[in-house]
Amino acid sequence: MTEKIHGRSRRALALCLSLLAAGAVGCGAATAAGPAGPSGNHAFTTAPAKPNGSGIRVSYRVDGTAIAGQAIAVVVVLDQITDGQAATVRFEADPGLSLPDAPPGAVPLAAGQAATFTLSVVPAADGLRYVNIFTTQDGATGSTSVPIQTGEGAGAVGRKPAGTLRAAPNGDAILSMPVK
Repeated sequence: MTEKIHGRSRRALALCLSLLAAGAVGCGAATAAGPAGPSGNHAFTTAPAKPNGSGIRVSYRVDGTAIAGQAIAVVVVLDQITDGQAATVRFEADPGLSLPDAPPGAVPLAAGQAATFTLSVVPAADGLRYVNIFTTQDGATGSTSVPIQTGEGAGAVGRKPAGTLRAAPNGDAILSMPVK
């Protein structure tokens, strides 16, 4: 089976191969050293390159430990921007997170230049929630979700257990769940 590799897919493949050659465990797992944050966290995580995405590379760093009701900084670096006419980025947060100083709507990006954004993220309560980054370039959109873990554990966001654990007549455990 052969497929034609399009320009964007070829760039993503080349990025993955260069990451593997540089000793990264796998695509999207690469980190780059940057200035140390307040908690000493200085590594950036590079989001996985999606073959049908925008082609804009997204790297991010969460500075510090998330505490409900307190702001935490998320630094986002965007590069490999080639479309100078229509490349944009947009930031959104899951319910339970707020981005009080995030730029509203789609922000234009300049071709050939890296763009850095420092977002103030405020979690409302404990749990796992995401800051979502949407990049657009050459008519394609990519998305990256930055996990923000507040408090202990990585339980479901804002959800209560959906069912009741019961014993079946043969002794097996059955999770009885309500149906809507």
